[in-house]
Amino acid sequence: MGRKRKTYKEKIVSDLRRKVYSLESVNTHSFVPENKNSSSIATLQNQVRFDQNQSTFVLFDIKKTSILTASIIAIQIILFLILKNNIVSIPGISY
Repeated sequence: MGRKRKTYKEKIVSDLRRKVYSLESVNTHSFVPENKNSSSIATLQNQVRFDQNQSTFVLFDIKKTSILTASIIAIQIILFLILKNNIVSIPGISY
């Protein structure tokens, strides 16, 4: 089954809608502060603040990542020592 194509009227309507939305977006972005104090306040409000809750999430992620990394390294060292001392031998791998 073929794809439904737009009619000429639908194309005109969508083009007008696009023009209206572009004009609305231009009007919303044209805000210019009048004095320097309001611009500094606006920049302070836009900055991201680092809350205590966010720091606990970061610390939890760092702790989880470090535990996972340390366990992977420990498993690799143990596997190396087992293969080095010929406790377990894997055909084709010799240390």
